[in-house]
Amino acid sequence: MVIVPPSWEGDRNDLALEAARLQPNQFAVDGIGHWTDEAFGPQHLFWGTDLTRLPCLYRQAVTPFAKELDFFSAANKEWIMGRGIAEWLNWPLAKA
Repeated sequence: MVIVPPSWEGDRNDLALEAARLQPNQFAVDGIGHWTDEAFGPQHLFWGTDLTRLPCLYRQAVTPFAKELDFFSAANKEWIMGRGIAEWLNWPLAKA
């Protein structure tokens, strides 16, 4: 699991770093988009949000990830925005 410390914590990432230190085979700490494909990759990064705390419409929360992050390829965005979690949970993907 890649831990991306929450933005509301500011630059504080000590808890995430401690988790990675204690369980190096389970956790890594990184910023979004900067993982290595050998260890993690888009197949293991699942986009999500806490719907109960969104200050905007769901579409407004999804759009920056699905449409605006140019450093992700279209295939990587597909994995991050649903394909990865669907495969992990063994859910069938919708046909295009």
